[in-house]
Amino acid sequence: FNMKLIKEANTLDIPCDYFICPQEWQWGSQKKGEVIAKQIETLFCIFPQEDAFYKACGGNTLFVGHPIFETLYPINPNAKKDTLLILPGSRKQEIKHLKGLFSKSISTLYKDYPNLNYVCSISSPEFETPLKQAFRGLPITYIKGSPSEELLSKTLTALACSGTVTLSLALLGIPSVVAYKFHPLSYFIGKVILAKKLKQIPYIALPNYLLKRPMFEEFIQSKAKALHIVSALKRALSFHDSHNKACQFSQNQAELTQLLKNKSAAKRVALALIEKLKTAIKD
Repeated sequence: FNMKLIKEANTLDIPCDYFICPQEWQWGSQKKGEVIAKQIETLFCIFPQEDAFYKACGGNTLFVGHPIFETLYPINPNAKKDTLLILPGSRKQEIKHLKGLFSKSISTLYKDYPNLNYVCSISSPEFETPLKQAFRGLPITYIKGSPSEELLSKTLTALACSGTVTLSLALLGIPSVVAYKFHPLSYFIGKVILAKKLKQIPYIALPNYLLKRPMFEEFIQSKAKALHIVSALKRALSFHDSHNKACQFSQNQAELTQLLKNKSAAKRVALALIEKLKTAIKD
């Protein structure tokens, strides 16, 4: 929809910039990337891969870093970590396809870890009833909206739907397990249409994709089974028992931070736009 608006704006000689660009860099093609680059005056990029892709497409790019750092607060390292955080997604289809899987996984894990504090985040009021029904009979505490700094400080590990939230967990240094399931038909069609592209994308979790190695264990579609997820959660729960694993995780966290951090991404975009407006007004 945005690109349709931009196309119309171009016909009226209205210059357009884009902050957090279309994901052609991840899922699309060089050809489509070039079409987008021609229509946009400045592409404000939040990922290095995004910046490199659109630059190669002939676009005028500016890497501003990820705005996530403007809302991400450091957690308390001295807090008692006794919580397993459940993040089942923020979209209707995600909840539909993951609620049963997450419920079965937590139900199985609870038998061996009954003393953990299980907390589920409900991103929208419409998901409250289906999630509470799915986790019925389990000692789950529910929160509405994003987890607080205090809760994240207490989080030992998380079970999360793939998405930007996995980036937050990685940057905060919380060992997590990631799962995702599509509608079977959508997944089949996607595999057929995007077969070549999917071979170039070995990971779906953002931290893994950006680092090009598995920081988090991830399970997609047929591999997203409770048995696999529970085993991975147990490994995550005992993560800090291994000095080597803990060190590698910290290195991944530091590298990811270095990769994405650039002071005040949104402010840099705003300042760049202000300068453009000043120039336009003078002209």
